[in-house]
Amino acid sequence: MESQFQKEFTVSSYELNPMGQARLTTMANYFQEVAYQHANELGFGFEAMKERRTMWLLSRMKIRMEHYPAWGERITIETWPSGIDKIFAIRDFRVLDEAGREIGVASSSWLIVDLESHRPIRPKAELEAYALITYGKPVFDTAPEKIPLSGNMEVVKRHMVLFSDLDIVGHVNNVKYMEWSIDAAMHNGTGIAGSEKQTFSPANPMPGHVIREFREIRELEINFMKETKSGDEVVISAHSTHTTNNSDQTNLTKGPNHTNHTNHTSDPNLSRDPDDPAPSDLLLFVGNRQEDGAEVFRSKIEMGEMRTTGH
Repeated sequence: MESQFQKEFTVSSYELNPMGQARLTTMANYFQEVAYQHANELGFGFEAMKERRTMWLLSRMKIRMEHYPAWGERITIETWPSGIDKIFAIRDFRVLDEAGREIGVASSSWLIVDLESHRPIRPKAELEAYALITYGKPVFDTAPEKIPLSGNMEVVKRHMVLFSDLDIVGHVNNVKYMEWSIDAAMHNGTGIAGSEKQTFSPANPMPGHVIREFREIRELEINFMKETKSGDEVVISAHSTHTTNNSDQTNLTKGPNHTNHTNHTSDPNLSRDPDDPAPSDLLLFVGNRQEDGAEVFRSKIEMGEMRTTGH
């Protein structure tokens, strides 16, 4: 029983973004797959947990990429249990290119929940066993944390949950919430280098030359708050800050039918590394269920320099 697990992947054509690179959500899918496979080897897999009337629930995730692999590139994902944080089991990841260079890292926080109610429980035996197989050094200084909301959140997008969003337990797959956040950024032009905020739609499609000017997603952090199911409508609100090497300039993203959704007075999220001179966009998202206003997810995205070449 190995405390570290690795698996090789080859990036396929259907996993690419318009730049010919693996999507961030492709990487997130890889991370979840190796997590499931390793948990199975360790005796904490889906079927083993099901027999105990429990299951793993991904609660938080943070991904930082230095480089995205291209079509046909082989990469290796390493994963290991990196510790316990209160009731969370922490699992970390490293992405290595064909030469063995690290091109990305990620950390995830998992809860053990009741199989039927999906409410968190704290099974002493499982958490103690998990602590015993902790391996290596965490990839971040701290485990993924709850993202505080900041600024004036403006409604930018609405999403009706569809059958294709659902996973094995009939709820929206975790990676879909990341996808919705990224789509909301691109939908309003937030992720496009040097562009004015604008809304793209079937009637106003994104031009090819604009697609080539995407800023790369350097980092994505997300909290999964509530589950959603088919037929639910999720209202996505956003706040963004554009930063340069000597100034911060706050801009609210504007979307169709935008309204003031939530007001907060501080901006702990929208700060950047002072040693990094490259301009970036820092975006904060919150998704609320239309029916009852319950928070479904919070996410934070940092988008960096534009990519000038692609597939």
